[in-house]
Amino acid sequence: MKKMKVFRCTMAILIALCLLFAGYVMGANSSAKTISRSEIFTNDSIVAVFDKNYGTLAFSGNGIVERCDEWITISQEDRCEIYDIVFHNGISEIASNVVSNSFFRELPNLQRIYFEDDVSIGGGAFACNPRLRQVTFFSSCREIGFYAFGECPELRNFDFASCHEIDNMAFAFSPVDEIWRARCIYDVTPITPTP
Repeated sequence: MKKMKVFRCTMAILIALCLLFAGYVMGANSSAKTISRSEIFTNDSIVAVFDKNYGTLAFSGNGIVERCDEWITISQEDRCEIYDIVFHNGISEIASNVVSNSFFRELPNLQRIYFEDDVSIGGGAFACNPRLRQVTFFSSCREIGFYAFGECPELRNFDFASCHEIDNMAFAFSPVDEIWRARCIYDVTPITPTP
């Protein structure tokens, strides 16, 4: 089921990229295009596709996902329609929201996040998501920063075996925090942020 959903997201991105390329060839100059019920956003080497039919926001390209508030212009109403976020191969890091990436915070209906590639997750990146239940790593996670999944009251299961370093407060005020603290001395190396 998970692979099928990722496959559908991958196909949506490929189709969207083809349509985006066609738009540029025909002289379009806007960074966001509406294609039926999908919106495409671009920023340097990252492409984001929001598929309203499935409630999926998918990222592809190479590099760091950062400053999303500046280049993804999804309305507040549509933010309520995001249920899944997929980070495809090539996405190496999700920037800390403290610096420049509060886009992923407080998505009222976000339930699942999928990472296809080895990734680092910055501090506070996905904090305060009231319905987030599942985080899946198809590869591994190099680092989870301070408060990255803090205050996610529905997050009860987490694949710690895929993680290399986890900040002491990564899951603060989330149910999974107690589970992590019980296992951290065996499975991962906890890190403490430098002041």
